[in-house]
Amino acid sequence: MGDIALLNVKTARIPPLPLDRWPAGLLDEVNGLGGGNLQAGRNVFCTLANYPRLFVAWMQLGVHALGGSSLGAREREMVILRTTALAGGRYPFAQHVEIGLRCGLNRKDVAALLAGPSSPHWRGADRRLLKAVDELKAGNALNDATWDELRGGLSVAQCMDVAATVAFYRLAAWLLNACRTPLEDGQQGIGMSATVPQERLEENAYAGEPRILPVPPEDWPPALLEETAKWPGLVARPELRNAGVYVTFANHPALFQAIGGPAVHILNANSLPDRAREVAIIRACARARGAYPYRQHVGIGRSVGVAESEIAALSRLQPTGLGGEARLLVDMVDGLYRDNNLDDSLWARAQVLFSNDQIMDVILICGFYGLISAVLNVARTSLEPGSDSLPEHFIERT
Repeated sequence: MGDIALLNVKTARIPPLPLDRWPAGLLDEVNGLGGGNLQAGRNVFCTLANYPRLFVAWMQLGVHALGGSSLGAREREMVILRTTALAGGRYPFAQHVEIGLRCGLNRKDVAALLAGPSSPHWRGADRRLLKAVDELKAGNALNDATWDELRGGLSVAQCMDVAATVAFYRLAAWLLNACRTPLEDGQQGIGMSATVPQERLEENAYAGEPRILPVPPEDWPPALLEETAKWPGLVARPELRNAGVYVTFANHPALFQAIGGPAVHILNANSLPDRAREVAIIRACARARGAYPYRQHVGIGRSVGVAESEIAALSRLQPTGLGGEARLLVDMVDGLYRDNNLDDSLWARAQVLFSNDQIMDVILICGFYGLISAVLNVARTSLEPGSDSLPEHFIERT
C-alpha cells in the first residue's frame, strides 16, 4: 500500500471548489440525484465539483452504493470501512466511521475492521462478509467456498452489491487519495496505518460454471427497459441488450440502472481522446482481471486506432515498447492498483500531458472497469464469441 501518511497533508492537488463557485445549476442537479439530502459542502463533493460532468455521473452510482443498496445498513458500512481501510482511503474511511456508528457499528467493531476477518472479534456472517471483501479487493473475484458461504445468507442482488460496493469505494479511495482531498475540519484519520493485513485469494476463482444466470431482456422490468433505451450504445443497437454484461446485471435492476451514468460518461462524454480512453480501459480490464470487458474493449480499441503491438504490450504484466501517452496511462493504472494512489512522480508526469479533468477520467475508468469486472467475475459471466483472451498471468491466483 502507498504512503498513507502522505494523504494527511493539507495541500490538495485538486482543491475542493467552494459552493459559491460551483457552476450554475450543478448544486440543484446533484442534490436532486441525492434525494435532497446531499451535504454538498463536504470536501468530497467540492472536489468532484471541479469536473461537473463526472460529478453527475459519479452521483448516479454513488447514490445506489450508499442509499439504494440491497445490503443492510450495518453490513454495507462494514464493506465500505473494510474496503477503504485496505485502500488507504483516509477520507472515505473517516466519513464512514461516522455513518457506521449511526448504523449499528461500535468503536470495537471499527477497530476490528482494520484487523479484518481473521480478528477473533468476528463470527459467522460478519466474518464471511469481510472475507469476501478481502478476496474482492485482492483479485476482483471470490473463491467457490466464499461464494457458497455468502449465498447462504445473501440474495443474488446482495452478493452483486457486495462486489459493486467494494469496487466503488476502492474507486472513491483512489480518487480522493490522488486528489489529496483533505479531511473535514475536526476529523482525524482514525486508526489508519500502512500495514492493514489482508486475506487473499487461495485458488483459481475465475473459471467454472456461471454462478448467476442471465435474465433475458423480455423478462426485464419496464423501468429497466425504459432507462437502458436512453443509453447511446443501445439506442443505435438495441439488440445489444442480449450481451452477457447486461443480462447479468439485469439480476439487479437498481444496480444496472446505477452503472448507466458512469458508463455513458466514459464512453460518450469523457475528456480523453477515444484512443487514450481505450488504452486506459484495456489496461484497467487487465489489472482488474476482467476477461469479459477486456475482450470487448480490445475490439473497440482496434476500431479507434490502438495498434496490435500496443494491445500486446497492454496485456503483459510488465509492458514494454510503449512510449508517451500510452506509457503514462499504463503507469497510472498500475499505480492505482499497486499503491491505491498516484505518487508524486506519476502526478507530475500526468500534469504535463493531461488536464485535471482527464486525470480524473483515467481514475474513473480504472475504478469503473474494476466494478464491472468484479461483478462479472463473481457471476462468472460467459465471454462473448471472439479470440481475444485475457492472458493467464492476469487471472491466476493472487
